[in-house]
Amino acid sequence: MMSPTATGPHVDETGARVVGEVGLLEYAECQVSGIHGLRDIFRVASEFAVASADPPSVIRVSTWAVSATDDGPVMVCTSDTHPELAHRLSHVVIPPSLVVPELMASAGEFTD
Repeated sequence: MMSPTATGPHVDETGARVVGEVGLLEYAECQVSGIHGLRDIFRVASEFAVASADPPSVIRVSTWAVSATDDGPVMVCTSDTHPELAHRLSHVVIPPSLVVPELMASAGEFTD
């Protein structure tokens, strides 16, 4: 028997605890298939956590890109499995690229 579901700011609409938010960085030379593959992997892990954890738990996945503004570059969330919740990134993943590292453009805005 499962215990009652949690409540609070890091609980989704089903009552499942959001145990972590994985942020995927989308940059100019990244493999888009890498982002989609990682989203699929974390979705499966999240489904497993919902089915097996007590109380049910989910892994939130968000995708982030740099957007130019008048005040300079800013990070923008471009997709999110739980858009109704405030962001609390616990992990950041930089997907692979087909470009060799020596030829890649600088991505200093990600570190800022």
